[in-house]
Amino acid sequence: MFTRGEFTIDNVTYGAVVHHTKSAIEAILITSGTVVSAYKTDSSGSYSYNNVRAKELVTSLNVGIRGCTSKNSTPMPFELGAMNQHEFIKSKVEYIVQLHRGELVGAFIQSADKRIELEYIKEFNIPANIPYVKLTEFKKDLDIAEDDLDAVQVRSVQEIALEKEDITWLQNKKYYIVNDDTTAEKLFQFLENYRGVIAYDTETTGLRINCFGKINSEYQKTLTKYNEEHPKEQIRADKLVGIIFCVENDTSYYFPCFNRKFKNLYQELDSPIRIQTVNNIKARYTIGDFKDKQSDMADYVRNTPAEEFDLGVILMERVRNILEHGHI
Repeated sequence: MFTRGEFTIDNVTYGAVVHHTKSAIEAILITSGTVVSAYKTDSSGSYSYNNVRAKELVTSLNVGIRGCTSKNSTPMPFELGAMNQHEFIKSKVEYIVQLHRGELVGAFIQSADKRIELEYIKEFNIPANIPYVKLTEFKKDLDIAEDDLDAVQVRSVQEIALEKEDITWLQNKKYYIVNDDTTAEKLFQFLENYRGVIAYDTETTGLRINCFGKINSEYQKTLTKYNEEHPKEQIRADKLVGIIFCVENDTSYYFPCFNRKFKNLYQELDSPIRIQTVNNIKARYTIGDFKDKQSDMADYVRNTPAEEFDLGVILMERVRNILEHGHI
């Protein structure tokens, strides 16, 4: 069924057309004859165009449709036969929803900041060339196996842009993912000799950055033992995913060590740069300036086989001098 009317939100009024069936819904918002927002959902997923306004319209309609019950229903005449008009108030929102055989044929929904007025029309040609962006359907369970790459959920810039008023600030940005060992080494050597200001940031798997994630610590060993003994009640301590360095406006370099969607630094065991970097790290803690250092990390470096080194350890030990002596 098609309905047409107006959708007002944040003191802006749009012309609205909604196509609703039992299995799908599509809505477009129009200003001066131009589609300014669109949203649809069906068995294949959800899609949006330009911004989230049309999605907000559909969300309000779906709340209203779900609130329709036999207790708030009144039979009404309708040109295609009888329809049911449902009237109720929910969370301070006034709803009048008209359904014919389960499909929307009219609605009046009003709250403090939103107003929807739709009435039935026989047909409407919704444009077929709307450049929809498929929306990511996020799962509630975030504990994803490390090797289950298909389950890792990411959003495209195009999808993120739907929720932003302006992303023109991105146009002149130069963001690089550096996951080639040789390229990273050249950049690290440059940064070690750079005397200007260096901006630094980290990316982690979450915000549980605490003592239980400290590599080779008694805390970490305690948590590992607990998780082994309680496989169904495991507790996660978040870890490093990558680091970012930046020395000039609008340009930054991201060095990954625990990303799941693309290659990480030092991932290839036979990489000459990885082999040399690990050897240098081990030498520093055995015959170099850290030979007398006593710490969890020192113990880890001295006693862990080179091929078993955590990628985050290699990365952070490689940039240790930059962080300790650079103008961060």
